[in-house]
Amino acid sequence: MNREIKDWITTEFETLDFNSKRLETRFKTVINDLSDQPDKSIWLATGSRTNAKAAYRLIANEKCTKQNILKAHKNATHNRSKNENILLAIQDTMAVNYANHTKTENLGYNCEQNLGINVHTCLLLTPQGIPLVLQL
Repeated sequence: MNREIKDWITTEFETLDFNSKRLETRFKTVINDLSDQPDKSIWLATGSRTNAKAAYRLIANEKCTKQNILKAHKNATHNRSKNENILLAIQDTMAVNYANHTKTENLGYNCEQNLGINVHTCLLLTPQGIPLVLQL
């Protein structure tokens, strides 16, 4: 386990609230496992069939919501940025073209004629270039 990543996960998700300490601990464990081996599947990254099953159960749990995860992430971002007088919000937009995905259903359009999406990103930095958050 990479100590630096584990410390970041602990700080980043300090305010995570699934109304279950067991689920919150499992979430941090799964995030750590996936961070250690981002190129691996959940099965390989978690190290065992039991851990993979626990990860999939976590993902399927109704208490494990995107809103709860993002709320903790926003709280951590606020804490990192509260002592900064100046923050830089670097924005970019890109168009992702799915025109070759003709058999995929329910795709939107990034313009009037092309299947795809427009992705708007924003990277929050200190004036020294230290990243605080990437917002998609």
